[in-house]
Amino acid sequence: MYILQFGPPRSGTTMVSQTLRVIFNECIDLVIFKDYPRPPKIIAQKTHTFERLKGDGSPPISIVGAYRDFRDAMVSKWRANLSRANKYSSDALNRQMTETEIFKNFSVIESVIHKANMMRQCYPKMLWLKYEKFYQDIDYLIDKLCFFYKIEVSSELREIVNNSVNIDINRKRAAKMNTFSEFDNISGIHGHHIFKGKVGGWKDCVPVNFHELVNNFFKDSLISWGYDI
Repeated sequence: MYILQFGPPRSGTTMVSQTLRVIFNECIDLVIFKDYPRPPKIIAQKTHTFERLKGDGSPPISIVGAYRDFRDAMVSKWRANLSRANKYSSDALNRQMTETEIFKNFSVIESVIHKANMMRQCYPKMLWLKYEKFYQDIDYLIDKLCFFYKIEVSSELREIVNNSVNIDINRKRAAKMNTFSEFDNISGIHGHHIFKGKVGGWKDCVPVNFHELVNNFFKDSLISWGYDI
Protein backbone atom coordinates (compact mmCIF):
# COMPACT_ATOMS: atom_id res chain seq x y z
CA MET A 1 0.00 0.00 0.00
CA TYR A 2 1.23 3.47 -0.89
CA ILE A 3 0.36 6.61 1.07
CA LEU A 4 1.16 10.06 -0.28
CA GLN A 5 0.81 12.65 2.47
CA PHE A 6 0.21 16.04 0.87
CA GLY A 7 -0.50 19.51 2.14
CA PRO A 8 0.43 23.15 1.84
CA PRO A 9 3.39 24.07 4.06
CA ARG A 10 2.47 25.19 7.59
CA SER A 11 -0.87 23.37 7.54
CA GLY A 12 -0.34 20.63 10.10
CA THR A 13 1.18 18.19 7.63
CA THR A 14 3.89 17.18 10.11
CA MET A 15 1.31 16.09 12.71
CA VAL A 16 -0.44 14.04 10.04
CA SER A 17 2.77 12.38 8.89
CA GLN A 18 3.72 11.63 12.51
CA THR A 19 0.35 9.95 13.06
CA LEU A 20 0.65 7.93 9.86
CA ARG A 21 4.12 6.77 10.87
CA VAL A 22 3.00 5.60 14.31
CA ILE A 23 -0.07 3.76 13.00
CA PHE A 24 1.30 2.19 9.83
CA ASN A 25 4.93 1.72 10.77
CA GLU A 26 5.86 1.75 14.43
CA CYS A 27 2.67 0.14 15.81
CA ILE A 28 1.13 -1.70 12.88
CA ASP A 29 0.72 -4.84 15.03
CA LEU A 30 -1.97 -2.93 16.94
CA VAL A 31 -3.96 -2.22 13.75
CA ILE A 32 -6.83 -4.39 12.48
CA PHE A 33 -7.49 -4.25 8.73
CA LYS A 34 -11.21 -4.89 8.38
CA ASP A 35 -11.79 -5.18 4.61
CA TYR A 36 -8.48 -6.53 3.33
CA PRO A 37 -5.40 -8.36 4.62
CA ARG A 38 -2.61 -6.39 6.19
CA PRO A 39 -0.44 -5.10 3.33
CA PRO A 40 2.98 -6.73 3.29
CA LYS A 41 4.57 -3.32 2.85
CA ILE A 42 3.31 0.21 3.44
CA ILE A 43 5.22 3.09 1.89
CA ALA A 44 4.39 6.61 3.10
CA GLN A 45 5.89 9.75 1.59
CA LYS A 46 5.30 13.41 2.37
CA THR A 47 5.20 16.20 -0.18
CA HIS A 48 4.13 19.84 -0.49
CA THR A 49 3.93 19.69 -4.29
CA PHE A 50 1.42 18.38 -6.82
CA GLU A 51 1.99 14.73 -7.71
CA ARG A 52 0.67 12.56 -10.54
CA LEU A 53 -0.55 9.17 -9.32
CA LYS A 54 -2.79 6.43 -10.66
CA GLY A 55 -6.28 6.23 -9.26
CA ASP A 56 -8.65 8.63 -7.52
CA GLY A 57 -6.72 9.08 -4.26
CA SER A 58 -8.33 6.24 -2.33
CA PRO A 59 -6.48 3.09 -1.18
CA PRO A 60 -4.39 1.20 -2.13
CA ILE A 61 -2.65 4.14 -3.85
CA SER A 62 -3.94 6.71 -1.43
CA ILE A 63 -3.50 10.41 -0.74
CA VAL A 64 -4.00 12.09 2.63
CA GLY A 65 -4.07 15.88 2.52
CA ALA A 66 -4.04 18.53 5.23
CA TYR A 67 -5.14 22.13 4.83
CA ARG A 68 -5.43 25.24 6.98
CA ASP A 69 -6.89 28.74 6.83
CA PHE A 70 -4.64 30.29 4.20
CA ARG A 71 -4.28 33.48 6.22
CA ASP A 72 -2.80 31.57 9.16
CA ALA A 73 -0.65 29.52 6.79
CA MET A 74 0.71 32.74 5.27
CA VAL A 75 1.77 34.13 8.65
CA SER A 76 3.28 30.81 9.72
CA LYS A 77 5.24 30.58 6.48
CA TRP A 78 6.51 34.13 7.01
CA ARG A 79 7.78 33.24 10.49
CA ALA A 80 9.47 30.08 9.19
CA ASN A 81 11.27 32.11 6.53
CA LEU A 82 12.46 34.61 9.14
CA SER A 83 13.91 31.75 11.16
CA ARG A 84 15.51 30.13 8.12
CA ALA A 85 17.25 33.45 7.43
CA ASN A 86 18.43 33.57 11.08
CA LYS A 87 16.28 36.62 11.78
CA TYR A 88 14.10 34.93 14.37
CA SER A 89 14.80 37.09 17.41
CA SER A 90 12.46 38.12 20.21
CA ASP A 91 11.65 41.21 18.16
CA ALA A 92 10.68 39.05 15.18
CA LEU A 93 8.41 36.98 17.38
CA ASN A 94 6.39 39.99 18.44
CA ARG A 95 6.42 42.31 15.48
CA GLN A 96 3.80 42.45 12.74
CA MET A 97 4.25 41.92 9.03
CA THR A 98 5.18 44.90 6.91
CA GLU A 99 3.19 45.82 3.82
CA THR A 100 6.02 44.55 1.62
CA GLU A 101 6.07 41.22 3.44
CA ILE A 102 2.32 40.84 3.09
CA PHE A 103 2.39 41.30 -0.68
CA LYS A 104 5.43 39.04 -1.03
CA ASN A 105 3.71 36.25 0.86
CA PHE A 106 0.50 36.64 -1.13
CA SER A 107 2.29 35.20 -4.15
CA VAL A 108 3.81 32.39 -2.07
CA ILE A 109 0.47 31.21 -0.69
CA GLU A 110 -1.29 31.73 -4.01
CA SER A 111 1.02 29.10 -5.52
CA VAL A 112 0.30 26.78 -2.59
CA ILE A 113 -3.46 27.14 -3.06
CA HIS A 114 -3.12 26.36 -6.75
CA LYS A 115 -1.38 23.05 -5.96
CA ALA A 116 -4.04 22.14 -3.39
CA ASN A 117 -6.81 22.89 -5.88
CA MET A 118 -5.13 20.69 -8.48
CA MET A 119 -4.87 17.81 -6.00
CA ARG A 120 -8.51 18.20 -5.02
CA GLN A 121 -9.60 18.22 -8.66
CA CYS A 122 -7.46 15.28 -9.79
CA TYR A 123 -8.08 13.02 -6.80
CA PRO A 124 -11.74 13.35 -5.75
CA LYS A 125 -11.58 10.48 -3.24
CA MET A 126 -8.44 11.48 -1.37
CA LEU A 127 -8.77 12.20 2.34
CA TRP A 128 -8.65 15.87 3.36
CA LEU A 129 -7.96 16.79 6.98
CA LYS A 130 -8.74 20.27 8.28
CA TYR A 131 -6.08 21.67 10.61
CA GLU A 132 -8.61 23.48 12.75
CA LYS A 133 -10.32 20.14 13.46
CA PHE A 134 -7.28 18.06 14.39
CA TYR A 135 -4.55 20.31 15.79
CA GLN A 136 -5.92 19.94 19.33
CA ASP A 137 -7.83 16.70 18.80
CA ILE A 138 -5.64 13.82 17.67
CA ASP A 139 -8.50 11.36 18.18
CA TYR A 140 -10.39 13.20 15.43
CA LEU A 141 -7.40 12.62 13.16
CA ILE A 142 -7.20 8.95 14.11
CA ASP A 143 -10.94 8.47 13.51
CA LYS A 144 -10.70 9.99 10.04
CA LEU A 145 -7.78 7.73 9.12
CA CYS A 146 -9.58 4.66 10.48
CA PHE A 147 -12.66 5.38 8.36
CA PHE A 148 -10.63 6.13 5.22
CA TYR A 149 -8.42 3.04 5.46
CA LYS A 150 -11.13 0.77 6.94
CA ILE A 151 -9.05 -0.12 9.96
CA GLU A 152 -9.50 -0.34 13.71
CA VAL A 153 -6.92 0.72 16.25
CA SER A 154 -6.67 -0.39 19.85
CA SER A 155 -7.05 1.93 22.82
CA GLU A 156 -3.37 1.28 23.48
CA LEU A 157 -2.46 2.62 20.05
CA ARG A 158 -4.66 5.68 20.52
CA GLU A 159 -2.81 6.43 23.73
CA ILE A 160 0.56 6.00 22.03
CA VAL A 161 -0.42 8.41 19.25
CA ASN A 162 -1.84 11.00 21.65
CA ASN A 163 1.30 10.86 23.79
CA SER A 164 3.68 11.28 20.87
CA VAL A 165 1.78 13.54 18.46
CA ASN A 166 0.61 16.88 19.81
CA ILE A 167 1.56 20.53 19.61
CA ASP A 168 3.09 20.73 23.10
CA ILE A 169 5.44 17.80 22.49
CA ASN A 170 6.40 19.11 19.06
CA ARG A 171 7.09 22.53 20.55
CA LYS A 172 9.51 20.92 23.01
CA ARG A 173 11.19 19.06 20.16
CA ALA A 174 11.56 22.30 18.22
CA ALA A 175 13.02 24.10 21.25
CA LYS A 176 16.09 21.86 21.06
CA MET A 177 17.05 23.53 17.77
CA ASN A 178 17.98 27.12 17.02
CA THR A 179 16.56 27.88 13.56
CA PHE A 180 14.02 26.52 11.10
CA SER A 181 16.92 25.29 8.97
CA GLU A 182 17.66 22.66 11.63
CA PHE A 183 15.62 19.48 11.25
CA ASP A 184 14.95 16.31 13.23
CA ASN A 185 14.62 13.42 10.77
CA ILE A 186 12.74 11.20 13.21
CA SER A 187 9.94 13.56 14.25
CA GLY A 188 9.95 15.74 11.14
CA ILE A 189 10.19 18.86 13.31
CA HIS A 190 12.22 21.97 12.49
CA GLY A 191 13.61 24.51 14.91
CA HIS A 192 11.00 27.22 15.57
CA HIS A 193 8.47 24.86 13.98
CA ILE A 194 5.61 26.11 16.14
CA PHE A 195 4.95 29.61 17.45
CA LYS A 196 1.42 29.37 18.82
CA GLY A 197 -0.40 27.34 16.18
CA LYS A 198 -3.67 28.97 17.15
CA VAL A 199 -6.62 29.47 14.86
CA GLY A 200 -6.99 33.05 13.64
CA GLY A 201 -3.51 34.02 14.80
CA TRP A 202 -2.94 35.87 11.56
CA LYS A 203 -4.92 38.81 12.96
CA ASP A 204 -2.21 39.39 15.57
CA CYS A 205 0.55 39.47 12.96
CA VAL A 206 -1.11 41.50 10.22
CA PRO A 207 -1.75 45.18 11.04
CA VAL A 208 -5.45 45.93 11.43
CA ASN A 209 -5.45 48.34 8.50
CA PHE A 210 -4.45 45.42 6.22
CA HIS A 211 -7.04 42.91 7.45
CA GLU A 212 -9.54 43.82 4.75
CA LEU A 213 -6.83 43.54 2.10
CA VAL A 214 -5.87 40.05 3.28
CA ASN A 215 -9.50 38.92 3.52
CA ASN A 216 -10.25 40.16 0.02
CA PHE A 217 -7.16 38.51 -1.45
CA PHE A 218 -8.02 35.08 -0.04
CA LYS A 219 -11.83 35.44 -0.15
CA ASP A 220 -12.64 33.09 -3.03
CA SER A 221 -10.18 30.43 -1.90
CA LEU A 222 -11.35 30.55 1.70
CA ILE A 223 -15.00 30.14 0.68
CA SER A 224 -14.07 27.31 -1.68
CA TRP A 225 -12.36 25.46 1.18
CA GLY A 226 -15.17 26.03 3.67
CA TYR A 227 -13.86 28.97 5.70
CA ASP A 228 -15.62 32.11 6.85
CA ILE A 229 -14.24 35.53 5.99
